[in-house]
Amino acid sequence: MKNSYFSKVWQTNKLLFGALSLFIIGQFFFTYKGVETLPFFNYGMYSAPIQQQKTYTAISLYNETDTYVNLYTTKAPRFWQYQLAYYSSFVKNNYQDPTLVTIYQRFGKSTLSAHLTKHLCNDKSSGLHLSEFLIQKIKIKESKICRENFEWVKSNFKKVNSIQLN
Repeated sequence: MKNSYFSKVWQTNKLLFGALSLFIIGQFFFTYKGVETLPFFNYGMYSAPIQQQKTYTAISLYNETDTYVNLYTTKAPRFWQYQLAYYSSFVKNNYQDPTLVTIYQRFGKSTLSAHLTKHLCNDKSSGLHLSEFLIQKIKIKESKICRENFEWVKSNFKKVNSIQLN
């Protein structure tokens, strides 16, 4: 045991040993909680074959003349796609922030979760202000956000339905 790596680190540098121990304990904790952290990842996504989809969903933005707004021609298109997808799940959950589920899974009903909820989650009024935010940032006077479902038919996508979110 005296020749092991950990005993040599303990004898050489107690601060490094403490940091290393804290890192190992932290990784065990995150693995137990199912949180993916660098440099280790949980490879659960590779444990089952992918199921073929029948419908594909896209979140689209239309302007006041009901013309599709191509967000890929704006600055930071991934930012806008992420924001619209997040808004879609926000509306789908009846204006309950999806982040709440993650906070409660990781921290339960504690004072820390109450603090995180207060500072990280949106409420219904935040969702209602998204249109104002779009007007300010993308310069669209009236926007229509739609969740559109498509099917893959004969090497092309065919729109099945469209639901307006705002």
